[in-house]
Amino acid sequence: MKTVIIEDKQRIESIILHCDACFVGITDLEGNPYVVPMNFGYENGIIYLHSGPEGSKLEMLEHNNNVCITFSVGHKLVYQHEKVACSYSMRSESAMCRGQVEFIEEIDD
Repeated sequence: MKTVIIEDKQRIESIILHCDACFVGITDLEGNPYVVPMNFGYENGIIYLHSGPEGSKLEMLEHNNNVCITFSVGHKLVYQHEKVACSYSMRSESAMCRGQVEFIEEIDD
């Protein structure tokens, strides 16, 4: 597997804008990783996640608001030899970001 790191903001935004969902990684109350697909909005470098007013995700984020969000597009299965299982790989483009969740309570915001 070959990973190429791209830091071009326009390319990263293109990946984000072509996704219909993202994967949000948070830490559960026992300290374990918890990843959930979510819909999102994106504007001016800010990712907006929507959730109901209560639930386990909110409890986890109130305890620890650090997140890792992954966006991925263009998935394609590739292989070097079709009869050799370990030669298979997935080709795609992805963008990852880390940050802290801020809760917006006002619907107008």
